[in-house]
Amino acid sequence: ESSSFGWTQTAILTSSNTSSWLAEDFDTGEPLTMTRNGNKIAVAAIRHTLLNKYGVLYVFNSASSGWNLETSLTKSSGAIGSSAKFNYGGDKLFSANDGGGGQGTITVFSSASNGWVQQANITGSISGSKWTGNSIAINSSSNILVAGASRVGVNGVSDVGIVYIFTSSSIGWTQQAYLTGSYAVNSDDYFGYSVDINHSGNIIAVGAPLDEFNNVGGDGSDKDTGFVYLFNSASNGWQETAILTGSVGRIRNNSYFYFPSYGPTKVKLNPAGNKVLASALY
Repeated sequence: ESSSFGWTQTAILTSSNTSSWLAEDFDTGEPLTMTRNGNKIAVAAIRHTLLNKYGVLYVFNSASSGWNLETSLTKSSGAIGSSAKFNYGGDKLFSANDGGGGQGTITVFSSASNGWVQQANITGSISGSKWTGNSIAINSSSNILVAGASRVGVNGVSDVGIVYIFTSSSIGWTQQAYLTGSYAVNSDDYFGYSVDINHSGNIIAVGAPLDEFNNVGGDGSDKDTGFVYLFNSASNGWQETAILTGSVGRIRNNSYFYFPSYGPTKVKLNPAGNKVLASALY
């Protein structure tokens, strides 16, 4: 925490299960989230089994005595724990089951007088939507949910990626649309690896870390450059409005099994949606 003396470590949060993979993203999600007022933290443990349920969300709250475990959440049926995200008000918590080789789902928990309760399970319309919810973003009104599904196949090509948009109403969560990138057409482009939405919910940023302009120069120099796509909401739906690239090209070293560098692995929008922050391994 910050004080007049600077930043000080105040706690170390752990799980009772030493093999739970607490806060391990395993390339499938963002497993840590904090409420806007900083009083609650949720941590996903993708490999923790509790009461025969696979995957656990640990919710910690801040008190005068330090950070205390408030509850451990599991899904009524199936798995959770590949990602965790509080909404703007801190009274809803989203977690995904990336799906592995099958259909990924997003589970919604709501805070109630008797604790956290499971409110909904959300799935995308495309069968076999692997890694659905590997990145999750919610607008400030908590009625628009953006979920990356970066390993969904498109037009018969595997692992191209899409982004689902769900909206909330009195009848629950429904799919409004799904987004694709104009250059995200190749296997392993991973469109939707990271997503964000501005506060008003009319601008979405999408990271596609291994996308490229399909070798427009003919020399392969743009291969796996990685892009950030921007989409704006309009009367006729969501429209792609920009493709952003960094000024420093990425370097790919094929002597490694895993790529040592990617394009935009994480993207963040400021509340107004007029600034974008993107990280890249280089």
